Amino acid sequence: MYSSEKNPGINWKDLIIKAIFLVLFLLLLVWLFPKVPNMKPFYSNVFRENIKYMQDAAESYYTTDKLPKNVGDTAEMTLQEMINKNLILPFVDEDGNECDTKESYVQVIKNKNDYTLRVNLVCPKEENHVDKTLGCYQYCEECEQTEEELEYQFKQASTVNKTTYSCPNGGTLVNGMCNIYDTVTYKASEKTSQGENYCPNGGTLSGDKCYVTKTSSYDASTEAGKYYCEYGGTLSGTKCYVDDSYTYNASTSYSCSNGGTLSGTKCYKTLSTGSSTYNASIKNYTCNGKTQTSSVCTFGTSSSTYTASIKNYTCNGKTQTSSTCTTGTSSSTYTASIKNYTCNGKVQTGSTCTTTTAGSSYAAKASTTTKTIKTTGTLGAGYTLISEGYEYTCSNHIQCPKRVYYRTYSYKQTTYSCPNGGTLNGTTCKIAGTTKTITGTPNYYCPNGGTLNGTTCTVAGTTKTTAATPNYYCPNGGTLNGTKCTVAGTTKTTAATPNYYCPSGGTLSGTKCYESGSTTTDTYSATAKRTCPNGGTLSGTKCYIDDSYTYSATKSTDSKYCSKGGILSGDKCYVTDETSYKASNKVGQTVYSCPDGGTLNGKTCSIYKLKSSYAATAKTTPVTVYEYKWSSEKTLEGWTATGETRVKGSK
Repeated sequence: MYSSEKNPGINWKDLIIKAIFLVLFLLLLVWLFPKVPNMKPFYSNVFRENIKYMQDAAESYYTTDKLPKNVGDTAEMTLQEMINKNLILPFVDEDGNECDTKESYVQVIKNKNDYTLRVNLVCPKEENHVDKTLGCYQYCEECEQTEEELEYQFKQASTVNKTTYSCPNGGTLVNGMCNIYDTVTYKASEKTSQGENYCPNGGTLSGDKCYVTKTSSYDASTEAGKYYCEYGGTLSGTKCYVDDSYTYNASTSYSCSNGGTLSGTKCYKTLSTGSSTYNASIKNYTCNGKTQTSSVCTFGTSSSTYTASIKNYTCNGKTQTSSTCTTGTSSSTYTASIKNYTCNGKVQTGSTCTTTTAGSSYAAKASTTTKTIKTTGTLGAGYTLISEGYEYTCSNHIQCPKRVYYRTYSYKQTTYSCPNGGTLNGTTCKIAGTTKTITGTPNYYCPNGGTLNGTTCTVAGTTKTTAATPNYYCPNGGTLNGTKCTVAGTTKTTAATPNYYCPSGGTLSGTKCYESGSTTTDTYSATAKRTCPNGGTLSGTKCYIDDSYTYSATKSTDSKYCSKGGILSGDKCYVTDETSYKASNKVGQTVYSCPDGGTLNGKTCSIYKLKSSYAATAKTTPVTVYEYKWSSEKTLEGWTATGETRVKGSK
């Protein structure tokens, strides 16, 4: 069925009218908002707002039951813990980067009559902290109401140089060097198995196991003074324990202890039944694979000799460790005399040296600092407005709701100092000359002969040496005979294995002879014997090899360390893991392996090796750090007020 309506098409008139209205609307927006507002004042205040954000959240959280009880106790919470408790939402700095959630924290300290709330914020470009006093009227139930003297916090900026290293041409930063690694390939080793085990997925064959070594990496952790296992293993105190124990299936061999023919794990023996049976006779005996008539096996070791060791020596009837006898007169000493004195490299008869240095001067170091001043008025030229707004005149706006409009200005001030010592005089540092008198160095000699040693003269005695008589002994046991030690042989006897036979004919079965009858087949389980062909301790059907060991853990010396073990390289930790899987066994199977390590890919082995290295580029940049101090004065020369206060005597 078809519709009789026609497609109306595009209404161009309506479309043009809508376009005209859209253009007029855009022009109106441009006229109302001619330029983008300046966001710089907002960004410059982001750090302060974030600290205030943490401070307000901490004050709300630390109610009376959560505060520390004893003077000196603290209660602390990291920024990450505040986020986890939903006390605040995650925030960023002025560049949109996250601040350090582990190093940033809030801390409440119990003082005698109040509490101190410290907020510490660490961001990529700036880190700082503020302290706020929480008075009795907020938290204390029974506080001594005394008149409180306030202290004011000040800070002073200084610049230190920080050196960082980078690899501009690529590579991995390791101890000031940039290492460039490359993947090297070589032809895999080809081998056709003859019923033995092989590793189809690569690795090193050991028994019926294939061991594969792989290197992985993870981001290093940040914290100094931590112990970690650089070469893998489990950290226990300052030791790393590596468990390299492993097992493999023991080899099993079968034998027929009661005679017969071995087939798999069964022994088949043909027995005669019928007319008669008698005990077999012993024909001879087998001992250590040899046939003999005696029923006893005798074995042991023959006697042996070795050179005796010298225990000590005898000299003039006394025992000593030296191989020589020394006789003669002993040496004597006497005090040396002073010949003259040495002063400043010159020999003189007087014992006093006088040295004089001339005075000097140098240009004083100029330092320009930025200071701030907070006022209710308006300042003119030379002052820059930083912030303004209403503030409460006391710390609790509920009990003290009065507000005052404050303006904070910054201004430049130049001061001079003498970093190399001296007295400041305007812009010049003057260093006064000095005169110093010291005692000269005496030169000694030996007027009565002998050898000078410091202030003593030694006259050597006479010495005569002769060979001492050595005393020998046998450290490995045995009987001493002159300079030789004789060790007697050992003898041990065991029962030999008898070999039976049937002197009157018949069929031998164990110790019985069967004759003149029909034959039957006797079947019994073969005796199983398990061994460890690759070494180790047999336990059931497994061979256990314990290659466990311990070594001293590595202590991190900088801000990076490997929390999960491994070798630190730049910001990465590289861990070498060894895994294993059961080897395959197939006759005539061609397998490939990597004898020099690496990853097998078809018939090629790939290995990650150091290609080249070059010295990393060092960059030294100035970093601004702040020193803080408290004072009862409201202004300090050369210091900038932070605006924070506390009760005198609190921490």
